[in-house]
Amino acid sequence: MELRQPRQNANEDEATIFPYIPRKRQERSGLLIDYLYLPAAQEAGDQVDFLILGENRVGVLLADMTGKMPEESSPVLKTVLRSNSTGLSAAATLRYLDQCLSESCTTDFRLTAFYAIFDQNKRLLHFASAGHLPMLVYRPALGQIFLLNTSGAPLGRMSAIPDEANGRFAPNLSTIESEKVALTQNDLLVLYSDGLLSVRNGAGEYFGRQRLIDFIMQHGELAPTDFLMELRGLLQRFAGDQITHDDITVIALKNILRDLDKQHAEAGGCELADKFMTTSQEQAILQVLRENPQAGVEEIIAHLDEEESYTLTRERIEQYLKQNGRWLQPWPARPRKAAGADAQPGSAPAPVDAEAESQQFLQELLAAFPLGKLLHKRYRFSGATPEMAQVMQHYEHGDYARALQIMLPLQTRIKDSATVHCFVGNLHLLAGARAAAQQEYLAALNLDQRCVHALLALGYLALLDEDYSSAIESLATALRLDRNLADYHTFLQKLIGAVERRENRSEWLL
Repeated sequence: MELRQPRQNANEDEATIFPYIPRKRQERSGLLIDYLYLPAAQEAGDQVDFLILGENRVGVLLADMTGKMPEESSPVLKTVLRSNSTGLSAAATLRYLDQCLSESCTTDFRLTAFYAIFDQNKRLLHFASAGHLPMLVYRPALGQIFLLNTSGAPLGRMSAIPDEANGRFAPNLSTIESEKVALTQNDLLVLYSDGLLSVRNGAGEYFGRQRLIDFIMQHGELAPTDFLMELRGLLQRFAGDQITHDDITVIALKNILRDLDKQHAEAGGCELADKFMTTSQEQAILQVLRENPQAGVEEIIAHLDEEESYTLTRERIEQYLKQNGRWLQPWPARPRKAAGADAQPGSAPAPVDAEAESQQFLQELLAAFPLGKLLHKRYRFSGATPEMAQVMQHYEHGDYARALQIMLPLQTRIKDSATVHCFVGNLHLLAGARAAAQQEYLAALNLDQRCVHALLALGYLALLDEDYSSAIESLATALRLDRNLADYHTFLQKLIGAVERRENRSEWLL
């Protein structure tokens, strides 16, 4: 794991923690910043950048790429942020970034991003999210952690809307919103990528957000560098020698300026506790939803204790359910034997077979996946030849190997299309050739980035590989493109609930 360490320049006073921001300048501005970065074994997907927007304004971006990262995306990120570094709101900056990425990048990808602007003169935090995980804000004075997020769709071509007039893709500019909150002295702000939550240990357990929350409660009064060094140690102890398959990025920022004697006029109505939910309030809601997944606002309020019902307004609960409701329906718990049920009195409990448990978990998910709707759909191809008629006959009779044998040479002579690639991908998958199937589905997405069939199939392949985060990402993207997929929507809800329940925690991964 790599922790960005202070760099020594010619002038000792110019030692930096966060790149390009001298330590002395951080102290003068009243905002301490550092970040932890652990690259994945495969291609990097996380992007971190910052902007000096004036003597006491700093912008920080954390972006997480899904899919193959276009080579041209990184310079676009840097250029757009710097060309629009003054005057724009956080949401406007992300919208402009979305527009530039959709126009300039040629490959299919999706980017979640969180952009925050810290105005230290006014003690205000402006921020916007494009489908990213919420920022966590620890306020020592209250002993609480708050969840900061806004409505916003991910950026990039996989999230873009086709513009039939010019054949290009236009960003969905209306979905990104800005918010602002007032900061107080010693507030700690934590931004993180989903790679942190998906770290696994030798037993297959996820690190998860609850462990992160517990860590912040214990170490949230530390300075950012010390905080991140402690977190790095915890991750190393938790993961051991396990290989990480996704970048891990954590940015920590601490406001050390004393509170203003008189609140700035713009900070009126921006109190953190009045606008955003705490993690403990979220857990109270989730506890009700675990017992009754269909509970509405009235039932949730009825089951909250007196203190929670006083602080959680109806509007806040409604907003929470609207933003996150589709990720919250849990998977029915698997029946488990009571500990030591088959053991002799006084004997030690039998050791858990982690591999067998993992396989059982996977098999239950695979059994629930609506695979028949994906692989056994009816295809019709225009201008069908006798050879294609033979392919379809073998396909319909379940002789997939023979269908492939005829189809592969025929594929080079017929018009290339996403439908053809998906059909061939299905044949490969039915014949047991998963790698070849994946290549066909990716080829379909290269031709049509809105190909729902390919996204569903890639979700299933990720499920087979036990890459549950990627499975959720692919299925969720397909559902955003086509809302008439009730069976897949039900499965996705159950998949998320199953993955979270496995760790005995309640949070959504997207």
